[in-house]
Amino acid sequence: MPNLGRICLIVGVLLLAGSAAAEEEWPPRKSDFSIPIVFGPEGSGGGVGYYFHDLFGKKSRDLYLHDTFTNTAYKQLMADFQEPDLLLPRSLLKVRFLYLNRTGIHFFGIGNNTDMDDAAYYGAEIYSGLISYQVSLGPGLGIGGGAEYHRTSHRDGLLKNPNFQSGIDELDRPISEVYPALYHSADFRFREFTHNWFVTVFHNNLDQPIFPTRGGYEQFRLTRVDESMGADWNYWRYSAEAAHFFQAPNNYNVLGLYARWDRLDGRYLPFWEYPALGHARISLADYLDGNGLRGYWENRFQEKNRVLGSIEFRHRTRAKWFPKDKFNLGKEHQPSQKPRPKWLPERKPLGLTLQEFLLNSSTLVFVDAGQTWGDHDPLNQIRVTPGVGAVFYFKSGIAMRMTVGFSDELTAYQLFTYWQAF
Repeated sequence: MPNLGRICLIVGVLLLAGSAAAEEEWPPRKSDFSIPIVFGPEGSGGGVGYYFHDLFGKKSRDLYLHDTFTNTAYKQLMADFQEPDLLLPRSLLKVRFLYLNRTGIHFFGIGNNTDMDDAAYYGAEIYSGLISYQVSLGPGLGIGGGAEYHRTSHRDGLLKNPNFQSGIDELDRPISEVYPALYHSADFRFREFTHNWFVTVFHNNLDQPIFPTRGGYEQFRLTRVDESMGADWNYWRYSAEAAHFFQAPNNYNVLGLYARWDRLDGRYLPFWEYPALGHARISLADYLDGNGLRGYWENRFQEKNRVLGSIEFRHRTRAKWFPKDKFNLGKEHQPSQKPRPKWLPERKPLGLTLQEFLLNSSTLVFVDAGQTWGDHDPLNQIRVTPGVGAVFYFKSGIAMRMTVGFSDELTAYQLFTYWQAF
């Protein structure tokens, strides 16, 4: 693909900088700017965000403000706040507001054996407001619950010459052309609200959240979308996931194992809520279902039931052999004996500047496998996608992930998202 060479060059440069500027110990999170970069089917662009960590001096009271946009009118606005130890010790209150204008969401039909010839795309505006509260009951064990206001307003695909994938012309067709009955239905035009409440039981004993080297987490969530809350639908969603990490053989080389199961249960279901095998192209934190096989298009193979599994080997890139004195890394700045004019700012070594921007990185190889199925379908359509990638870590606590996956449908499928895959 034409962009693959440029991506590899950027990855190589960032890995070199990250390796040279790596610190011996994992740095604490601090208040800092984030500058997200977006490229893909919904255009190219960026944005700006700011993490306020330990707001007003209270540990773990965090606020994140974020704005992202592209040249195709894709836009994302988010405010995410958390308050620890409210009412109860070892508790956590979370409040999140999100606006998302998507310009190129793909739809392939519902089923575990749909054809790429049936691909189409559409746009949507998403409005979400969520509040949740969780309490730790013991070492790593806890329960939580919350409620969400969620509206998804759909529209036809309106991009001019979207060119989603060279050589796959079917991806460029608007949904009104491929699925006219769905486009004119009440499900697409009017039934927008999926307000819900949810209950979560979890266990988490990870040694660190950004680059875990030991431990794991397990979580089960029960979600109810109900008309009594103002929703246009009535259904249940069940989700369970687990991940575990092992040093192989030290904390710079980590083997991660991941598994997930999802099920929708209801007589009538919104077409955009079906679990899919394809991995989301646009993903930040956990506001949308970003799980999937990293070698298939987003929303590929949607059905009521889904099971996923991943094996990922992560190597934390560091130049432990690199002499710190070469770039004066980690050394105190020694001012010149010559008097410095007051208007001239004090210079800092190049290495410290790199440390302020990019502290660490990791390379990875992975294999994803999974299947979706209807209630009466056989379990004989398991699909597998191998791939490679890199993750870059920043002081504010963000992990930026780039992967290239391979499948029987796509070669070098590129993903550019935030946070770890699991």
